[in-house]
Amino acid sequence: MKVSETQVSDFELERARKKDLDELKEELARRAADFLREGRPKPEGIGDKQIKNLVVMAQMAVIPLEIKAFIEYQMGRDSGGQGWTAEINGEPFGRALLKDVNSHFNLAQPLPIFAD
Repeated sequence: MKVSETQVSDFELERARKKDLDELKEELARRAADFLREGRPKPEGIGDKQIKNLVVMAQMAVIPLEIKAFIEYQMGRDSGGQGWTAEINGEPFGRALLKDVNSHFNLAQPLPIFAD
């Protein structure tokens, strides 16, 4: 493969990755808005502001890992299990969000630093 072919291939891959990330951002914002508007049940330790902070952070993210890191950070801060690690529909809230991010990007294998 010539250098110019490699550059074109890299550009196409980067463009596809950016498109996927933009779609994830839009989906996350739409779902968060629906979540807040519908008043759906959420862990008692999570306020509307935390959901809004997640959306703002996701909109600024450059790579999916930033979104995952934010969720993991929030879960790590939830020592009382009342917020991001509280169960909703039989699954920890943050873990369900991470599964959504992973499935959107086909990241079934978590990075070692995020493994359970």
